[in-house]
Amino acid sequence: MGVALALAALLALLFFLVRWARLSAGWVAHTREVKEAVFSAELLLREAQSAERKYLLTSDPAALLPLSAAQREVPSAIARVARLTADNPAQQERIRALGEEGRRSLAAYEAIVALHRNGDADAARARVVAGDGSLAEAERLADALRAEEDRLLAAREDVLAASESRTTLAFLLLAALSLGSAVVAARAAARGRARMAEATAALAVSEERFRLLADNASDLVRVQDSRGRPVYVSPSARRLLGYSPEEMLALPPYALLHPDDKERVLGHTLALRDSNAGPLRHRLRHKDGHYLWFETFAKVVRSPTGDTLLQTAARDVTATVRAEEQLARQAEQLRALS
Repeated sequence: MGVALALAALLALLFFLVRWARLSAGWVAHTREVKEAVFSAELLLREAQSAERKYLLTSDPAALLPLSAAQREVPSAIARVARLTADNPAQQERIRALGEEGRRSLAAYEAIVALHRNGDADAARARVVAGDGSLAEAERLADALRAEEDRLLAAREDVLAASESRTTLAFLLLAALSLGSAVVAARAAARGRARMAEATAALAVSEERFRLLADNASDLVRVQDSRGRPVYVSPSARRLLGYSPEEMLALPPYALLHPDDKERVLGHTLALRDSNAGPLRHRLRHKDGHYLWFETFAKVVRSPTGDTLLQTAARDVTATVRAEEQLARQAEQLRALS
């Protein structure tokens, strides 16, 4: 009778622990989905800005396609983040502000493009030089959104790990008590394993979402382990740098960095250990031998197994850098004439 009561109590505890683990896994997956949604919205705004700058340089209407896409898709991307964070008032305020910043920036890009299209290129360049359409505030808000989700993710991963540990301990106790009730214990363990598999599957779906996003992103997405060794490179590497992902993985760390940028990039990477450093511009060598400018966003993350990883997303800003240099030269010439 005593063994039967103990088994019944352990089974009830296991049922509760497994349900809690499934709930915790769902919250972890939800938090990662929010981070992916914020990244998608911010990426649309950055691509819109790049399209505006490229059009000012080339006057090619085809350069405006990403801007048109952003005007269509940014509202729904912002709305998606708002839906996902509906239970968090602080995040709701941030996403409201990000939506306003996004609309302001897109309106500025449209106005600058209209000036250039109507023949007033000097006025268009002057607005760019003055910072009209800057994404600084939008990026700050996106960073704040991600920081809050990182805080929630760490707490929720801790809860999930604790619930998995307690569930494992309960399974061990159940196994010890089941020596006299092998059939009952076997059935309970089978049900418990199935439910734990569902909880683990929720995490696997979240990881697959990240890989799907990275594999289809226009940016160069890379992941490095704690020793600086690359463990993932997105397929966009072939289009941006001429290397296949496999070739990139085989290269030594920082092999493609411009010699003048290495010390600055290494210092920026070390700074990430203690704080969330901002974006960094640097050069990477194309397979053909020439260098391209990239703007890299980096963040230290933890894998589901607890390993520390460095996740980066780098976009090609060569055209933007060239445009800024040309605008700076023209501004200097205007100052000299005045």
